[in-house]
Amino acid sequence: MNNKGFTVVELIVSFVIVMTMAIGLFATVDSYREKEQRELYEKLTISYVNDVLTKIQTDVIDNGGITNITAVDSTKTAAGVCQNKYSQVIKIKLRNLPNERFLCIGNKRSSSTNNGIYYNGFYYEKPTNTIEILDDKIWDASDELEYVTDSMIIKKKIFSIKISLLNIETTDVYHINVTSPQITAKNV
Repeated sequence: MNNKGFTVVELIVSFVIVMTMAIGLFATVDSYREKEQRELYEKLTISYVNDVLTKIQTDVIDNGGITNITAVDSTKTAAGVCQNKYSQVIKIKLRNLPNERFLCIGNKRSSSTNNGIYYNGFYYEKPTNTIEILDDKIWDASDELEYVTDSMIIKKKIFSIKISLLNIETTDVYHINVTSPQITAKNV
């Protein structure tokens, strides 16, 4: 008898082999897709950090540095600036400007209604829900150091702004760091 067809067993074995290969290929493609998605979220986070950092740092440098930073209750800020919309607000006094700048941080997971960073008329909304702005203290100032030379009294103080962002997908923490020394000198 000359049967040229497949038996049921041969057909099942062929089907199992093809399905095993398909599952392996699917796992490889899915792994690649997840990696690409993590890299995209990482690029979005880095781009967001760089945009905000560039704006603040350029403003600080162009206006002679920071002379004072104070925390502000977001319910008591100037009308229309950060009021009741952000979880943290600071007022930044720059050397060459008569008015303060407001830096407002909002994260919808906390008490704010905005989901991003506001600085000097610019609002930077988080580009994706995978970025979380951490509710850490966002500014600090060193103690004022005083040096006395033969002819001058030199005072130094360092102000720093640090905004921490968590990328939920990659669990990496990124920082927006702005540091500004304040140096004053008087003749003795």
